[in-house]
Amino acid sequence: MEGEGSMQAMNTIIRNNIKLLARNRYKFFYAIVLLKLRYQKLKEYINFL
Repeated sequence: MEGEGSMQAMNTIIRNNIKLLARNRYKFFYAIVLLKLRYQKLKEYINFL
């Protein structure tokens, strides 16, 4: 019974870590998209000049 409880605790911790990782990955992806958009705007601006 004791081992069962610790297994469940481990699973909960792992699940929480996965949620955190996923959230950070979305932030990272969002940052990359913003950078790409900025770079594209910059290129258009340079071409305009």
